[in-house]
Amino acid sequence: MNGLAGARRDRLDAIGEVIPALLWIALLIGAVMTVGFCLLFGLQNKAAHFGMVAVLAALIVLSLLLVRNMEYQGGR
Repeated sequence: MNGLAGARRDRLDAIGEVIPALLWIALLIGAVMTVGFCLLFGLQNKAAHFGMVAVLAALIVLSLLLVRNMEYQGGR
């Protein structure tokens, strides 16, 4: 059993604790494209459209912050 735990620890150490910059770029571009795509389709009620886009943008920001916080969780 100690061998399995050691192998797992070695795999986790090999992965590293930092999300690659290329993945962050992809996440941010995807977020901008998603919000931009939503802006292409307007509703007659501008307030409702703004609210829906704002909620989507907030969800994306919170998701990215969650990913960032999980990256620096400190311990394993």
